[in-house]
Amino acid sequence: MPLYAILLNEPNESAWDKVRETWPKHYVFDNRLALISTENVLTADVARDAGIGADGVSGIVMQMDFYSGHTSSTLVEWISKNRD
Repeated sequence: MPLYAILLNEPNESAWDKVRETWPKHYVFDNRLALISTENVLTADVARDAGIGADGVSGIVMQMDFYSGHTSSTLVEWISKNRD
């Protein structure tokens, strides 16, 4: 299942509330970054459903086809369990 990264310009708890309500497979990493796992959607759909572009919420959504780096072990575990 594809993973999408949602990165907000500024923290916005109402956006994360929408993420928690909309996608059962979600991981809110901190106040600006969340990941979701969902099938067959456009990044524009994810952005809209997360509230980006509405009520002053600005940010970006990216489909995570590849990733590299060093970060929290819980984040890496969540990614590995929710990826194809």
